[in-house]
Amino acid sequence: MGVWGPAASPLAGTTSAQNGPDGGVHHPDTVASAAAHLLYPSTVSAAAHPATLQLNKVKPRNPIYKKHRATKLFQTLNQAKTVWDPRCKVKGLFCGHLNIRSMINKCEQLEDLLMHLNIDCLGLTETWLKPLSPEALMSMPGYNVFRNDRVKGKGGGALLYVKNTLDCEQIKWPNEIQAECVRVNITLSTEMSFTLLYLYRHPSAQVEYYEQLKTILNTCNLNKEVIIMGDLNVNGDDKKGRENLKQNRDYFNLSQLIEQPARVTSHSRTRIDLLFSNRAERITKTYNFLTGMSDHNIMFFSRKLSKKRLNRPHRPQPFASFIPKNLQQNFVAALKHLEWDEIFLCDDTDSGCSVFLSKISEVMEAFTRRGSYRKGQRVTLPWIDENCRNLIKKETNCSKSH
Repeated sequence: MGVWGPAASPLAGTTSAQNGPDGGVHHPDTVASAAAHLLYPSTVSAAAHPATLQLNKVKPRNPIYKKHRATKLFQTLNQAKTVWDPRCKVKGLFCGHLNIRSMINKCEQLEDLLMHLNIDCLGLTETWLKPLSPEALMSMPGYNVFRNDRVKGKGGGALLYVKNTLDCEQIKWPNEIQAECVRVNITLSTEMSFTLLYLYRHPSAQVEYYEQLKTILNTCNLNKEVIIMGDLNVNGDDKKGRENLKQNRDYFNLSQLIEQPARVTSHSRTRIDLLFSNRAERITKTYNFLTGMSDHNIMFFSRKLSKKRLNRPHRPQPFASFIPKNLQQNFVAALKHLEWDEIFLCDDTDSGCSVFLSKISEVMEAFTRRGSYRKGQRVTLPWIDENCRNLIKKETNCSKSH
């Protein structure tokens, strides 16, 4: 199943134990005993089922956590049509970010996510890959892969999928830059391009990280559009903790566009997955979805895109072969006057069929004409005359005015 299947449901538990209402773990027998006690209070006693007493000692769920999960699941089910239905794809480029917390054990879910979603760019942090990890492990058909793996230690890593229909190029870093990030320049046309910077910051990173971030942004052409997204492990609602990040944001005139928390637990809700841009007016909408693939929600945004800006491959105008009405009788007469005796002189069926087809093709080529399809051709109905069309126009004008 995909990310919305039972195995990946945000409310699903494990095979040997189940998640309790407070995020703890309870054995299935405990849950079954409690359910039996609730359904049959007269026949099931607490003494007969001591596990029921054990369940009653569990602390109630944090109301903030409960409210978030309930509302986010409802919003996810309502907004899923935006992601899964190709007819409802948002206008513009559709990009996303997810802290996946190891992609090796989630390759099937990730493939299902990319193959069925209308995503143009998808970034993953905490891939837990190494520089020696094979390229075939994370390759997906229809996408270019750009990655920056952690060299020393466990965890970390940043990876970016970009559709191969987009003209993109990865920009390499100077050797002194040790940050886990990927920078890609995406060209939409000769007149329009933007830089997509994908980041991951370790929770224990110090002030040196922000100095490297400033160096990275100085190498970007800020006269053009720059989009920055990723997991920065800085709570956007914590004024003291975000001070260093705010200094960089103000210095480079960036706007932060994510307003909802991306990671919610039983004791906290943090807005650590962020999105910045120096052209905030081009980001039309942001989304926040549950996936069940990680303890982070997946973040999406749509970037405004004009059809004239995006270079599409030229499609030649289709042509239709047809026999004009004024030549159809002549075509039938030419078929009647064909000499078919040559077919009966053939030794086998295959040679006879080839002679038959060649004769038919010769006659068809003599009468066939080629023409292009006429788009928007009006279908004329026998009861719609000029007076009827004028009445339809008057009705349309009246409805517009009122």
